[in-house]
Amino acid sequence: MQVYELEVLGCLSSSSICQSQLFGQPAHIYPTQCWHLEWEELLTNHQLFTALCKALCERDQYLLARLKGHFHTISELAGYFVLESDGSELLLKAAVSAELVLPTRDVGLPCLSDDTMAQEMFTAVSNCLDQLPLMQEFQPSNFPSGLYSILARNLQHNTLHDNNHFLNGSSNCEMGNSSHPALDVWPNEPQTRGGSKHTRGSSSSSKK
Repeated sequence: MQVYELEVLGCLSSSSICQSQLFGQPAHIYPTQCWHLEWEELLTNHQLFTALCKALCERDQYLLARLKGHFHTISELAGYFVLESDGSELLLKAAVSAELVLPTRDVGLPCLSDDTMAQEMFTAVSNCLDQLPLMQEFQPSNFPSGLYSILARNLQHNTLHDNNHFLNGSSNCEMGNSSHPALDVWPNEPQTRGGSKHTRGSSSSSKK
């Protein structure tokens, strides 16, 4: 099992982050019970973990962390996480990064920084929209896609293919002309104990 280490970047107030900025399935974090550690180390770690959970719960704060050793480079991805506590355990949730946040009205886009160009673009787009017909409401019955015709055509094609396949299979089952060896035995034709059959024109063994 791969072990991940988190590096705490700071504390967050619970009211400073929105749940829409968190995603994925959360993970519960408990103090380790690894048998490689001494009993004193396990006890100390458990006490520190409990104290951390209690302090975060009383302060109404979260911890912002990222994967340890991952920095802002092109070759490495930095995953950010938020740890919240209910007083007894930690809940780990993935936090969105800068690349996943959509721009809002509060963020100025460089392409719209020039008011003159923005007005020109707005006028050009408005003129194009004025040339389009204005529909009062959307009626799906007025916009057929041809789906029924395609489904009917495919159904007819599949039915014809199945019928031809059935007829071809029936013709191959004629006596002595089938593709299965068991169907090529002629009527009233004796067979040996080993399963071999005598064909027409073959001479039978003479009695002594």
